[in-house]
Amino acid sequence: MYLITNVLDLVFTEWDLIIGPIYLLLFFILGLFVSNYKYKNKPTLRKHFMAGLSLKFIGCILFILVYTFYYGFGDTFSYFRNALAMNSLFQSHPHLYFDMMFKRNIPELFKEYPDFWTLIDDRYSYKMFRNPTTFIIVKLASLLGLISFNSFVAMSLGFAFFSYFGIWCLYRTFTKIFPSINITYLAIPILYIPSIIFWSSSILKDTVVMCFLGYLFYALYNVFIVRKNLLTYSIMLILSIIPLTLTKEYVLISFTPALLIWIPLEIIKKQGVYLQNILRPLMVIIAVFSIVAVLPTISKITERYALEAFIESAEKHGNYLADVSERQGGSVYSIGTIDYTPIGLVKAFPRAVNVTLFRPYLWEASNPVMLVSAIESLLTLLLTIFVFYKVGFIKYIRYLVKEPVLMASLIFALVFAFAVGLSTMNFGSLARYKLPCLPFYFYALLIPYFLDSHQKKLKVNG
Repeated sequence: MYLITNVLDLVFTEWDLIIGPIYLLLFFILGLFVSNYKYKNKPTLRKHFMAGLSLKFIGCILFILVYTFYYGFGDTFSYFRNALAMNSLFQSHPHLYFDMMFKRNIPELFKEYPDFWTLIDDRYSYKMFRNPTTFIIVKLASLLGLISFNSFVAMSLGFAFFSYFGIWCLYRTFTKIFPSINITYLAIPILYIPSIIFWSSSILKDTVVMCFLGYLFYALYNVFIVRKNLLTYSIMLILSIIPLTLTKEYVLISFTPALLIWIPLEIIKKQGVYLQNILRPLMVIIAVFSIVAVLPTISKITERYALEAFIESAEKHGNYLADVSERQGGSVYSIGTIDYTPIGLVKAFPRAVNVTLFRPYLWEASNPVMLVSAIESLLTLLLTIFVFYKVGFIKYIRYLVKEPVLMASLIFALVFAFAVGLSTMNFGSLARYKLPCLPFYFYALLIPYFLDSHQKKLKVNG
């Protein structure tokens, strides 16, 4: 009760009851305008756009309620309080605010302004200023705060609203690649997944990551496959990479192997069948060697993601979360003893992927929020078994080989699932961290099933 009271006192004001509904209505009207403008003659797309956006707002409101009245604390409140601290500078020291927003990092500002911390209103928190990966979220929240009267509810709705367009871009990419599949079926793996709706709808890193991952995928498709409006989509590509790099670099690093396979194989698809048969195995080999070659380059860019650093950080991060979870009554999971060497990590791969995609099991759920996650994980497992049973494993692999985007999606999903499953060690955190791999896994799983069902119908009718 103390924590809940503390959150209500520190985060919410009476203005939230007024500003929140006004901005909800405003964002909904803007969404309605976009859907009517973009999809005037496409009623099904317009329906899914508004349905997905409405669920996004519902997810945002539920998130606020759960974190306020159930947990009583959370990163979302810390981001908000740090944004308020930054906005207090906008009023008292605007030049310093713009330095923070556009030019400098905190250590540089501290050197130029020795009394930097004393300039900030001491009513607010500023602990997330110190970490570049969290500071970018503070900056985005600050911008929304300036146009929403610093209302927590309005800022959260703003994050949900703007992130939705990135998620929508991911959906539209798959509808364009697979026009023969019912767009309603393709909406399910991204627009109507409960965990995506809930965990990427507030002031969090995960909201930003899901947004720009969608933009990244959409831009890559248009730049390298469609090859139209290259300038526009190249800019979108760059603007997607920047926030992903600043928030969660490992998302981009996990995506690299998939990208190096997807783009070359898509280009080969446009050649004749004879050339495809010759070039496809060659390009797969080249892609594999390219992956091996690019990993050291990535390691030079950031030592944090070198293999040795990844092993060390994964071990420390997992142990830290496990310790915190035990002390706070959370839900720790284990994937057994791990040998943090390259060979040991390969052996741990199946267990790490399993925990990300298919756990927590129902009997591991210790609270209502985790029960929802457990039900979703169970359905994911049952759906996986169903698809392999209906399509057949060999035929499923053939679909992956035939459609490079599906192979790339599965590779990204498994690599990412391995990374977060290995390092998280806490089901509560895992529910958020695994979001980027879920739509790609579901698309890689379900599209072969849809394609196979379509082929069977054609044979029956033919």
